[in-house]
Amino acid sequence: MPIKIRNGGLLCALIMMGLVNSGCFTTFQTARVKQGFHFTASAAILSDQMRDGKTQGHDVIAILTPNLGHIENNKGIEFGVSLGGILEEEFNSSNSGSPQNFGQNVKEPLILPYLKVGFNQNGRNKFAIVGQSAFILPSSLTFIYSYDYTRWTPYGSMKRMFPGGSAGDDPIVTRFQEKDQNIWVFGVGTEWQMPLNPGIEFGILRNSYNEDLQLTPFSTTTKRQVL
Repeated sequence: MPIKIRNGGLLCALIMMGLVNSGCFTTFQTARVKQGFHFTASAAILSDQMRDGKTQGHDVIAILTPNLGHIENNKGIEFGVSLGGILEEEFNSSNSGSPQNFGQNVKEPLILPYLKVGFNQNGRNKFAIVGQSAFILPSSLTFIYSYDYTRWTPYGSMKRMFPGGSAGDDPIVTRFQEKDQNIWVFGVGTEWQMPLNPGIEFGILRNSYNEDLQLTPFSTTTKRQVL
């Protein structure tokens, strides 16, 4: 569970560790659509995920997102492009001398356009649907609910992630490459109503997939696994 710190103006580099990863592409927003042009910056750590009985190390993600929003008739629409990068084995990924193995030591740029549609934008209870892509490939669909108190806005989100390909084919993040994957991300967070609108989020990712097991030299079976 990563803890992600957001700052509405500049990147806030404070990152704390949690227990389980929250999904590579962070929700990290309330259901509110913000009027006009603005920036959002975020940083996250995804905790280690075992693959074939081996650790992979923690992922480090940093993103800066320019956004443009418009509200009319109690509804809002917002478009943004998240720009940043991911290091799949902490800062060891930036070491050019490290061996580049599948799912390890990978460093990738991220270009993640999104479109957000918000409802009941004039009320305290707000709802939103966010569709996001990785480059031009669909990456996730997120449902968000938030409630506006005077000084802070708690929110909850449910995200369905779409891998970019089967095992060995995902061009964005190699850790999400298993056979017949079904990935859901559940998050809770809050945003404070103060200068720069800082926020924090916790998330849990559920990744189920099929794993081929070798029973004998001549036979295999498929077992459903959950990470």
